[in-house]
Amino acid sequence: MRLYRVEGISMYPFLQRDDLVVVKKGPFEGLRPGCLVVFREGEKGHYTVHRFIKREKGGLVLVRGDGYGLSSQWVKEEVIIGRAAGVVRGERFIPFTRFREWVSWALSYPRRGIIHMRKRWIHGT
Repeated sequence: MRLYRVEGISMYPFLQRDDLVVVKKGPFEGLRPGCLVVFREGEKGHYTVHRFIKREKGGLVLVRGDGYGLSSQWVKEEVIIGRAAGVVRGERFIPFTRFREWVSWALSYPRRGIIHMRKRWIHGT
């Protein structure tokens, strides 16, 4: 297992800045929609934590952050480092149970819809 420090807000409020994400390496056959995965992004090798949405033939994986206005993105399966098993926040370890993943994912959807409606109202699109 490895630790990765959260620097951005793409998974806020489920993950917060300076949280340490505990990542379990291994086979990805057991991934289910809503699981958190860590993947390497870009040439500089930045790491990103997003939710696994689905896998397609050809080794492509659809992921998405919980943050406001974020869209889904396709990444290659080989850039996925592993699945997030929990988070260390302060001195407390919080395991990512299936229930906790689902609740946090479900709570992110109303926010996504509200932001989308607000953008349409402000920009008239």
